[in-house]
Amino acid sequence: MELETQRVLDDSAVICDLRTAGTGLLVTASEASITSRGGVSVSTKYKSGVPLRVSFVINPPTATRNKNLLFIYIDGILAGAMNYPSSDSFTSSALLQFHGSANASVLLKQVRCYSRALSDTEILNNYILYRPTTDELIATYDRNDILNSNSQPSYEKLAAYTPIIIVTGDVEKLMNFDRSNKGTYVKMDKIEIINNQDPTRNLTILNASMRCQGTSSMDYPRKNFRFYLKKDSADTTVDSYTTKVFDYQGVELLGGNRKYAFKEGAQEVACWCLKADYAESSSTHNTGVARLWNTVMKNAVINDIDSRHYVLNSYPNSKTPCRTLAQHAAQANNFENDVRTTVDGMPIVLFYHKNESDALICLGKYN
Repeated sequence: MELETQRVLDDSAVICDLRTAGTGLLVTASEASITSRGGVSVSTKYKSGVPLRVSFVINPPTATRNKNLLFIYIDGILAGAMNYPSSDSFTSSALLQFHGSANASVLLKQVRCYSRALSDTEILNNYILYRPTTDELIATYDRNDILNSNSQPSYEKLAAYTPIIIVTGDVEKLMNFDRSNKGTYVKMDKIEIINNQDPTRNLTILNASMRCQGTSSMDYPRKNFRFYLKKDSADTTVDSYTTKVFDYQGVELLGGNRKYAFKEGAQEVACWCLKADYAESSSTHNTGVARLWNTVMKNAVINDIDSRHYVLNSYPNSKTPCRTLAQHAAQANNFENDVRTTVDGMPIVLFYHKNESDALICLGKYN
């Protein structure tokens, strides 16, 4: 269904209720959901005043792929998935109808029903096909044209939109680790950071030590990783020079200069974390919230505050008491790099192969 909610006074205002005894579809002014008879449910929230295309897919127990999986998509992008038992059902006898109310109105563009479960490619193609203008259709198609001739993600095409990291080495050994292997390093022949949006951020690391990061992530098929510019798996001293680092001009970085900043103004560091966010693919619950929290705490202005606050004791004229002492000191001394209270990050796409002669394998979107 393609729709837009408007003039919303109540986020829970019902737009479409296709449920019988709680089973079926429910669309409100700010959320769409589908629930099975057994209580399995997927939902997604959205913003009013924005046109969107919501797609529900129920893959039956007889399916050859994705069987017993319930999907919900927004604008062709998978927004949620749940597994349901074969004995469950989604049957509803309610009448399909859409309506506004005093608390919300709705603009309905299209409803399409299928007698089979569509694939993710078909969902995306439907979204592209029904863009309102030819220009938007072509732009959306081009933006999603990221596959190579083998129907696999192409690093050349993706690099036009986002930075890429290519790892040459035994990444699959790391992916097969469990919690008992936490802290175990694996030497990678090469790690390349390719940033076509800002080529001065390109970096090449030879003989780089890499390990899994985190504890809970060790249980996921996609792990978090950490790689180092100054550490060797056999010699873990920070001054080990086994690892070689080269900047975007091919100049080797030596000694204390073996650090990297992923954007202008960021601190240069020698240790980098690749977050998979496997359980929450939008990354807003991890790096996104961390970035937001740093901005809020750094820029919050409070005019009336207890003078005993420890920051104000050191910086009595400050109206930003939520900043740390380090942030106040950085501002007072015109320190040019970012001093933070939380991590910073950006999306990348991670590829790997064991040898440079092997085809690249896309591991997915990381931060």
